[in-house]
Amino acid sequence: MKWYQKFSLVLAAMMCCSAVACSHGSDSDKSSSGGNTVLTPIQPVTEPEQHLVTNGLHKVSVTETDRVFTSSGKTEYQIVLDGTDSNAVKAAAFLQQHIRAATGAMASLIREPDEVTWSNDAKYIVVNVPELFAQAGLSMPEDDLGQTGYYIKNAGNSVFIAVNSVNGVHRGAISFLKHVLGYEMYAADTVVYEKSGATLPDMEIIERPDFEFYVQGNSVSSEATYGMGFDGSIFIPVEGETWHNSFNYLPPETYKSQHPDWYSTKGNELCYTAHGNEAEFNAMAKEIAKKIIALLPKYPTTGNITVTIEDHNDQCDCAACQASREKYNGADSAGVIKLCNAVNRIVQEYLEGVAEKENTEKRDFNILFFAYNKMEKPPVKKNAAGQWEPIDETVICDENVGVYIAPISAAYNQSFYHDDNTSERENISGWAVLSENLYMWLYETNYSHYLYPINTWDTMIETYRFCKASGAVYMFNEGQYNQGNVTHFSKLKEYFNAKAEFDVNVNYNEIVDDFFKNYFKDAEAPMRQFFDELQAHMRWLETAYPADVNGNIYNNMEQAKLWPKKTLDHWLELIDEAYASIEHYRTENPDLYAVLEEHILLESMFPRFALIRLYPGKYSAETLFAMQTEFRDDCQALKITMLSEGGSLDEVFSSWGL
Repeated sequence: MKWYQKFSLVLAAMMCCSAVACSHGSDSDKSSSGGNTVLTPIQPVTEPEQHLVTNGLHKVSVTETDRVFTSSGKTEYQIVLDGTDSNAVKAAAFLQQHIRAATGAMASLIREPDEVTWSNDAKYIVVNVPELFAQAGLSMPEDDLGQTGYYIKNAGNSVFIAVNSVNGVHRGAISFLKHVLGYEMYAADTVVYEKSGATLPDMEIIERPDFEFYVQGNSVSSEATYGMGFDGSIFIPVEGETWHNSFNYLPPETYKSQHPDWYSTKGNELCYTAHGNEAEFNAMAKEIAKKIIALLPKYPTTGNITVTIEDHNDQCDCAACQASREKYNGADSAGVIKLCNAVNRIVQEYLEGVAEKENTEKRDFNILFFAYNKMEKPPVKKNAAGQWEPIDETVICDENVGVYIAPISAAYNQSFYHDDNTSERENISGWAVLSENLYMWLYETNYSHYLYPINTWDTMIETYRFCKASGAVYMFNEGQYNQGNVTHFSKLKEYFNAKAEFDVNVNYNEIVDDFFKNYFKDAEAPMRQFFDELQAHMRWLETAYPADVNGNIYNNMEQAKLWPKKTLDHWLELIDEAYASIEHYRTENPDLYAVLEEHILLESMFPRFALIRLYPGKYSAETLFAMQTEFRDDCQALKITMLSEGGSLDEVFSSWGL
């Protein structure tokens, strides 16, 4: 029994009104003593139809048949793949794993497709084997599948997963399992199969993710990364760094004595104009390109690399940079565009030479720079029609040069359609006229207070739609990347990202309903009430304390006035109810009980931490120490180690005498 469960009956008696119908009291009630603090759960999100996107590719036709796929834990189907294609090997193993988990049947693998001949009666799941695809009389659709799209089509008793790029087989495999087995992964430990897998339907599925690539926001296992459809890393690292890597290309200790014009006046960044010295600018571009070219053979299938500023808010103040800033309406980014274009031309020329020499198609490879901090503003102007246009042609990005937009100052409690995010919306729209490769780096956590929530659950779907409509091809919504586990319903955020970044037109409420039903199972009702009340409370905070709670990712959320004690106590009562609702699994299904218990425990961490930090004087020394000790132990079990982006919980535990 947790420490707070021991006091649940007393707390219940102390509550002065019902759990879901109370409203917040006057300012005098907002003190650390609490008050009528529990808000009625908010109404479901309304999603404006005018923001639904129309440029997605999701053509899905699935018709049930009586074609036998598995029976009595066996299947006649075999998975055919090219064993030399690592992407196909991984996708085939993934298919095999989940077919067996759902049905008990083991589909054998054929890794030498030359040994196979298609026939109408053959029973194959073919993973990207163009020769067999052609034998079956099939042809690829005219739709642009891009790098991560796929085509699933039956021919006779077989079914083909076909792609234009090897990256597509990953999500093609997930789609196959979804439509044949009802596969869904909500977290690494929660996979559901809603279909028996007894039959194989007729399928014609032509899909491409709305964002060509998208990656997980929080630290998750490799199993969850793949099983939920995330891409993992798609960037080549430079001396171990994927971003903020300008000095990894050109470390000052190596180059500055010979090339002082490569560095800013403060010495903490490159000078992207090389102080106006054209010869030095060209030499700088050549040296960066040389480093990129040397990395290409080591990462033969990775399609992106960044040339990104160091993590600060300073830029060069030399005369050439100041002149550029004035010329481009205050934008510091013109210089980095011109440098990346120069680097890209050298790299693309090299790739063309390789393709000609090896008689192969030219490798598709992109170079990205940051629109971040002082680089966030694009060098654009509005024309007479009020539309953005480049200030001049020299700041238009080359075809293989992209911009990685990181609006760090946005109000993430609102969508980018909201007036609070007008500047972010305008910046993204401006970049869209300069580059066809818009990569997005958004934020979904509070970096000063990892254990307190930020209200981005219901705003991100509209933001994703805006980004998709603006032409974004990549999405990264950064969470607690350096935390082993995340409380305050961030598991829901991860699942939501997996669904909405694939198809931005999905329904938010349906995703939330589905998640709580399957992730918490019997504990769905109390955990959903906790979540709904938390959302309502945070919306109220935005009105009651707008200076403190405004969607900034560094808001000071550790204040007693924001979290009345009775509200926190009430949420722990709901946690008690959740534990009670799964108690029967302790003997009926111990493995399931362990999973659900951990899910509930994880969501208890936020209110428990808030009570310990904000209301230590409300408990006896003995009780407080028990609370602190148990919290520490649960953090260790859950792998929660960080207080903030740069602060360890070990320091907190030490201050508690632990």
